[in-house]
Amino acid sequence: MALDISDEILTGKTAKRYYSGININEFDRKQIYLALGRRLLSSGIVPASPILAQDHISMMQVTALSLIHLAKKWDSLLARIESRSGKVEGYRQATLSFCRLFIIDIALRISAWARLTGLAPPGPASFAWANSNGAGKLLRSTLSTAGITREQFGARVGVTPVSIDNWLDGKIRPSLKNVVNLAEALEVLVPGTFRQTWQKRLQREFTLGYLGDMIASVTGREAVVGLTTSLQRFTRILHEDIDSSLLKQSDGQEILARLLRNGVDAPESRALLLTLVSRENDDKWKRDILASMTSWGLRFEEIAISSAAPHASAGLAQALPAAALINEKRDGTGEDIERLAATSALQPQDYMRVVSGDLSLIIEFFTKGIEDRRKIVKAHPTSPRAHMELGSYLGMISRYLRDDHLMVEAIQECKIAAALCPGWDTPLVESGIILGNAGRYADALAELDMAANTMGAVTPHLANCRGYVLLQLKRCEEALRDFETVIQTRPDFGSALDDAAHCAFLIGDRLKAIRYAKMARKYGVSSSFSEWRRGSYDKM
Repeated sequence: MALDISDEILTGKTAKRYYSGININEFDRKQIYLALGRRLLSSGIVPASPILAQDHISMMQVTALSLIHLAKKWDSLLARIESRSGKVEGYRQATLSFCRLFIIDIALRISAWARLTGLAPPGPASFAWANSNGAGKLLRSTLSTAGITREQFGARVGVTPVSIDNWLDGKIRPSLKNVVNLAEALEVLVPGTFRQTWQKRLQREFTLGYLGDMIASVTGREAVVGLTTSLQRFTRILHEDIDSSLLKQSDGQEILARLLRNGVDAPESRALLLTLVSRENDDKWKRDILASMTSWGLRFEEIAISSAAPHASAGLAQALPAAALINEKRDGTGEDIERLAATSALQPQDYMRVVSGDLSLIIEFFTKGIEDRRKIVKAHPTSPRAHMELGSYLGMISRYLRDDHLMVEAIQECKIAAALCPGWDTPLVESGIILGNAGRYADALAELDMAANTMGAVTPHLANCRGYVLLQLKRCEEALRDFETVIQTRPDFGSALDDAAHCAFLIGDRLKAIRYAKMARKYGVSSSFSEWRRGSYDKM
C-alpha cells in the first residue's frame, strides 16, 4: 500500500491472501519479498551499495531476507499474544513494542551500510517524513525556495491547483506518473539538481510518510516521531562505534556484510549493542536493546502478557463471567492482578544477567511470581480469578521445574476457583491441562471427563484440551470427535483443524484428513499438510 505500485507479484491473489493472514508456501512468500526488495531499491528507499555489488552480494536479496526474518518475528509475537487471549486489546502496545525492537535492528543495518558505502549516517532531515504530512511540507518548502506559485507549478506538472493543494496538505499522494512529472519540473526550478535524484527523494518521502501515517493510526504520531528520533540517534552512535579501520581488515567487509544481512542476530552485534546500552540514558530503551540480544523471546513474553485483555482467558477458554467481573471491580482484585502484570516486567539489569548467561534469574523470577500471586489470593480469598491466576502460574512453573508439589497445589487452586465460580470452564479445564503437560494423560482425561460432567456440557475449550489428551493416548476416533466439536464453533481455529487432520489420517479417513489439512494451512497451521505432502502418512 505504501509503495502504491501495480506489481503483479505484490498485488496478485497470492500476495493478497498472504497480506490477509492466510498461510502461503515458502516459495511464493520468498518471491513476494524479493519483489518488495527490488521495488524498495528501484524507488531509492533502500540505497544500493557499490561495494557489496563488487563482492557479488545482492542488496535486493539482503533486503528481502531481512524482511522475511522480521515478518517471521512479527508472526511469532502475534501467535504468543493470541494464544493468551480470546480478546486482544493491546495491539497498540504490541505494535509499538515490536517497532522499538525493529528500530534497534535497523539501526545496526543502516550503520553497517553507511560504513560499507563510505557515507555519513542519515541526519535528522532524513526522518522528516515521520512528522504529520512530512512529504507535503518538503514539497511546500521547495516551492517557496524556488519562488513559484501553486498555479504555476500545477501548469508545469500538468495538474490542477487543487491536486497541488492536496499533495501539499497531505490529503492524497501523487501517483508514480505524477512523481516523475514533479521530478522533471523540480529539476528545472532548482538549479544544480537532477530529475532522477528528485524522483527517488519524492518517492521515498511520500512512501515513508504514508507508512508513518499507518503506524501513527495505531500508536499515535508522537510515538512515530519518537521512534525515528531514536533511530537517528542509535544509527549515529553505532556508526561511530563501527571503526572505519574495520574496512581495512581482510574480513572487514564480510563482518559489515553480516551486520547488514543479519542485524541483531549477527555475532558481531553483541559488543556494539552493549556499548549502545552504556551510552543510552533511557531505561526503557536500555531494556529493549538488551532484549534484542536474547532473540526477542523474553520481551515477546512480556508484550504478549501486557497485550491481553485483563479479564480474558486463553485461546478458546471462557472469559470471566460478568457477575464475577463486577465483584472483582468492587473488591479491587482486578486492579491487584493488573498491577502485578505491570510490575513483573524484567528490568534492564535482569536482561543483562540473561545476556551474561545467569540462568538463576529465571528461578528468582518464578519464585517471586508465586509469592506475589499468593499475596493476592490472601488479600482476596473469595476471588475466582485470584485463585485461577495462582493455579495457572503454579502449573506452568511445575512443568518447567518438574515439581510435583507445585503441581498438586496448582490443581487445588484451580478447583477452588471452579467452586467459587460454577459454570466457568477455565479452572475446570486447567487441571486437566496441568496433568497433561506433566505427561499424566490418563489422569488428565479423568479430570476433563469429570469437568464435562460437572458442567453438563462440553465447551470448545474442554473439547480441544480433551482431544489433545485422547490423541496422546492414541484414541484417535474419540479425539477427532472432540476436535470437530471445536471446529463447529470455530471453523477458523487452525490448531484444531490441524489436529483433526492428523487424527483423520491416522484412522484412514484421507478425504476428511486432506480437507482439514488444507483448511488448517489456510489459517496458518500447516504441520499435517506438510506431512501429507511429504508422504509421511503413506508410510503408516
